[in-house]
Amino acid sequence: MAKKKHVPQPQDHAALLALAPEGSTRVSVTDRTGKTKWRPLDAVEPFDTILLKHGVPITMKATPGRPPIIEGATNDFVAEQVRQKNRDLTSDPIVKTAKTDPESADLLHHVVVSLAEEAASLGVERRNAELEGRETSQLSIRRVNALKAVAETWLKRKDQTAAKEIDLASPQFKAVFALTLDTFREAMADAHLRPEMVEMVFAKLTAKLQEGWEQEARNRMKAAR
Repeated sequence: MAKKKHVPQPQDHAALLALAPEGSTRVSVTDRTGKTKWRPLDAVEPFDTILLKHGVPITMKATPGRPPIIEGATNDFVAEQVRQKNRDLTSDPIVKTAKTDPESADLLHHVVVSLAEEAASLGVERRNAELEGRETSQLSIRRVNALKAVAETWLKRKDQTAAKEIDLASPQFKAVFALTLDTFREAMADAHLRPEMVEMVFAKLTAKLQEGWEQEARNRMKAAR
């Protein structure tokens, strides 16, 4: 007895579109010629096949206004992929910081985080390859390079943070410190301390400044981070 030829059943468009996420304005379909298109939800044609992902229609949430025309895009689907890529780039923290505040210490922080995520992802790929009996040497090399990049960038970040410390030997600090001492001397004069008392206080202060004061100042600045 000959087997009956399987005839694909038409989709229930209404039932599938009811599963579309809230706010969706367009749905991805293939038309009767096999071309992929984005159609408004209320303009799906009878012979269209709605494309699904995990049983749910692939949809688009449009922003107000007409989407910008993407030159070179062969169809609406490709154009939307390009727009999504541009949105991702705009929201990427590395790109945003590089454009708005390239001198910020946050830029290296974002780079370290991104590199660490890539290294972790490669670790997962390598582990899966091992379980499946596939070659892992290339993944291992890529992960080692990613970890090396994390370490190098972290060291640069540390140097950048250390560079923010006050340079106690700089002319700027010496000028500020001299002003502080002059202000202190004037305050003692305003308090009507005898000149010999003022000189005695400054002699004691000078002696204190020679007893590891600079190292103690550095330690306190590090502790105050």
